Amino acid sequence: MSDALTPELMLEVLKRSGYLLESRIISMLNEMGVFVEPNASYFDKKTGVSREIDALVELHRFNQDRVGTQVCVKTSFVLEAVNNPSPVLVMTPYKWAPLTNEMDYIPYCYSPGHDENDGHPFDYQGVMPELKLPVGETLFCQYCGFSRKKQHDRDWMASHPDDLYGSIKKAVEYALTLRDESEKWMANPSDAYWRIFKWRPVIVIGGELYQMKDQKIESVTQAKLRFNLHWEGDESSVIVDFVSEKALPAFIEVTQSEDDEIEKKLIRLKKSEMGEP
Repeated sequence: MSDALTPELMLEVLKRSGYLLESRIISMLNEMGVFVEPNASYFDKKTGVSREIDALVELHRFNQDRVGTQVCVKTSFVLEAVNNPSPVLVMTPYKWAPLTNEMDYIPYCYSPGHDENDGHPFDYQGVMPELKLPVGETLFCQYCGFSRKKQHDRDWMASHPDDLYGSIKKAVEYALTLRDESEKWMANPSDAYWRIFKWRPVIVIGGELYQMKDQKIESVTQAKLRFNLHWEGDESSVIVDFVSEKALPAFIEVTQSEDDEIEKKLIRLKKSEMGEP
């Protein structure tokens, strides 16, 4: 019996890994016409080493109709691909509590910067709250994967798979890193643009995704997880989107539409501030 690694065997090995899933996602995104940076890296200040994310995706926001408005709203997706051989489950719907810090739910920053004396033109105008809370969607607190207790064992157990946790943590930390880097120049921009930039950590699920509500488990294509961590010494909570491979294009298109609506509000608001009709 030969132990040679044939092309056929290579393909079987790749199918069990996340490489083919990642490759398919990159091809899909390129076909959609968005900007894609595969294998994007960031510096992890906690460990002092460079870490790699599967893909950084930015929506193409140019629109001829908006030229001259000096307004820009855009979302960047920090993607990690997880080719889960067994289902991923989210559970325990979150209920609001007064101690919750919702400011990092969707990492974002804006220009011009906030003036403590004069406030900010975006505040209380139906813009900023939309960046903090998911509207009309269940936000889950817990997640798990499933595995057999032992090889060939018929008994299953639920746990936090290391690779899934690592992917979530990387995506969240990279999103916060990009937010912090942009805040350095967006607080004092050199132009008159009004901007809102957002970063969304996304786990693209190659296998099955389920949610549990009211003790019922159902198959889904999307779910939102409230992920807690300490960032720069402070407690933080960030929303992580779990999205199936097939649902990813629609998820991106919906986000594009949401950005369009926020941008329209800013254009109207800016015209009002400048006394334009």
